[in-house]
Amino acid sequence: MASEAAPPSHLVVAVIGHVGSGKSSLCGRLILAFRGAEEKTVEVFRELARSQGKTGDEAYAWIVDQYAKEREAGQTFENSIWGLTLDQRDIATTGTGAKGKMFKGPSSKEGVRHFTLIDSPGGHGHDRRVHDACAQADAVIVVVSAVPGEYEACLGQLRQYATAAMTVGIKSFIVAVSKMDHPRVSFSCSRFEQISKFLRGFFQSRLRGVRPPLVIPFSSKVGVNISKKVKGGALHWYNGPCLLGGMVTALKPDLKRIGIVASNKPLRFTITRAFRLHGAGTIALGRVESGILKVGQRVLVSPGGVRGQVASIQQHYKNREKAFPGDLVGVALHDISVSELKRGFIIGEEDHDPPIACKSFVAQVLVVNQPYLLREGAVLTMDVHNAHIPVKILKIQARVKIKPGSTDIKELNIAPKALKPTDRGNVTILPLKPVSLEVAKMYSHLGRFALRGNNMIMAVGVVIGLEVFQKYKKL
Repeated sequence: MASEAAPPSHLVVAVIGHVGSGKSSLCGRLILAFRGAEEKTVEVFRELARSQGKTGDEAYAWIVDQYAKEREAGQTFENSIWGLTLDQRDIATTGTGAKGKMFKGPSSKEGVRHFTLIDSPGGHGHDRRVHDACAQADAVIVVVSAVPGEYEACLGQLRQYATAAMTVGIKSFIVAVSKMDHPRVSFSCSRFEQISKFLRGFFQSRLRGVRPPLVIPFSSKVGVNISKKVKGGALHWYNGPCLLGGMVTALKPDLKRIGIVASNKPLRFTITRAFRLHGAGTIALGRVESGILKVGQRVLVSPGGVRGQVASIQQHYKNREKAFPGDLVGVALHDISVSELKRGFIIGEEDHDPPIACKSFVAQVLVVNQPYLLREGAVLTMDVHNAHIPVKILKIQARVKIKPGSTDIKELNIAPKALKPTDRGNVTILPLKPVSLEVAKMYSHLGRFALRGNNMIMAVGVVIGLEVFQKYKKL
């Protein structure tokens, strides 16, 4: 299998942030820069928006917000995915001097960059979709508004979204400061420095051993500092790259997750959505986390244990014979009905260490800095890969401490009744609905989770041991 492993050829980038921060407008501008849409399409959307009594500034956002309810409300409700490509001429306009070698893959040419962009919702109640976007991504762009009042109001939600991204293992970030053209901001250097200083400190305190993220000012409304490096003008005081240049140079994949090592592990394909398509049958959308997915392969779905065969694989409307770790693809499956597939189910190879449903598991959790205790018997919602299920804290085994820079674990208190904020402990957790998990040491992104309660993330953790149901019998 090692001979089939392929180096990464693209990067999946999730765009997250508070509602109204300008995520969709930014995505629309980037799609134009990548030539994923035409300028005349924007003009059509602008006229349509004005005919509905809007200002017309929504045109760029409407490239990604394609549902009528999203355009009417002025906010995103569903994750949208776009496949985009930059050639060397596009990269040259960013002023970065990058040569394009970082993502050179089996189907890539020198100096060509391939990106998959995920635009996610930002309103309250969409935490699961933000988690899903981050679980599918290799890197994240966090969009914040520079407008006084908007930025301060979004900080609580911003912490939740950033914590969700870090929980699934994201380490590569860009912070994009939007609406710099607003009359109350007027491309102010002091306002940008105030936001930049706080957010750099926030990420640096949580991503130890990782360089702090780039903080880049921009304006979607007037198209400043998005695809071309600023030279003078309103942002004359800014010396960094444009947003597209930051994506090319600063965002990097986790090679342990999508490189040769991941390709040589057993197949794990996480499902984000399943539907039936006339003429193609059952379609599962998701991400290859490990192994290699092939046309004609016999597969098993967990939980449930249903078996089928891969009929075809598509990525951004192009047929493929194989899909490698990190690829977001659609898979047509034979002998499996839509009713047997749900978000969060995992597909594995039938005869090569398939995934197994989890009965209970032991995890090491960290209670985040919030007002509530984590108690035995508590029923919470667990977000793990693309699954969102209720779980019960069966037993808190011990409160533990890990020395900074060391892997040595010291037990401080055996069997406490609760864990306080900032406490770390080993707990036994019972899923209240069927779910398939993996030990984080073997499949990192399938064993990292967040526990939600009281409309916030209460704890994050990693799976260190599994109690599984009886393995599925071979046919």
